[in-house]
Amino acid sequence: MGYRRNGEFFSMTTAPEGGNDVTPLPSQQLMLECLPFSRILERCLTRHLEIKCCELNGEVADIFRDKMNYTEHVAALRMFVLMEQQDVFNVFSEKIVTHMQENPVAWADSKVINTFHQSAVQGVFENNLLPSSQRQIGGRLCVRADFDLLDSRTSGARIDIATMKCMYFAFSVQPPLRVLFSTSIMQKYSRLGVLLVQVKAVEGPGQDAEEFM
Repeated sequence: MGYRRNGEFFSMTTAPEGGNDVTPLPSQQLMLECLPFSRILERCLTRHLEIKCCELNGEVADIFRDKMNYTEHVAALRMFVLMEQQDVFNVFSEKIVTHMQENPVAWADSKVINTFHQSAVQGVFENNLLPSSQRQIGGRLCVRADFDLLDSRTSGARIDIATMKCMYFAFSVQPPLRVLFSTSIMQKYSRLGVLLVQVKAVEGPGQDAEEFM
């Protein structure tokens, strides 16, 4: 009796007795077909690995959510970059517009712009409008100006809101959270946040549309 592999199946056959070379009759041949090898792997190995991977994924997600405050970081981006916190949105936009009116050419000062944003964020905390756990996370956000994107054609007393696209938001987070808030992700947040500030600058009360280019 011997074993041979037939495709994906294992078969068991009987060998001729006494060294007889006569081909055995079909009735003398026994074949036992087992489960396909791929199904054996699935039942014995792959399925268990899949369950274990799901458990590990859940544990990793719990670490990011509970110990590294991932959801609070996302909430900070929504409040202070996507401007869901209206007080921050209003104060920051008004200060930016006023600064651009006073300095239409040399307004893109990263230090000054970031001071406007941080003062708006901290003002919300001082008024106890947000939980204290957001103070530290909100302080990690900063606004900067990329001079490579700054259009130098602005002149006179008019404000060119298109030049606001030189602004961008940066988020100082520690690894491994940095993987989830990569440069490409922050670029998307920045584009949306700056667009909202541009819209607010035009729609703000008391703003003369002729002041904007």
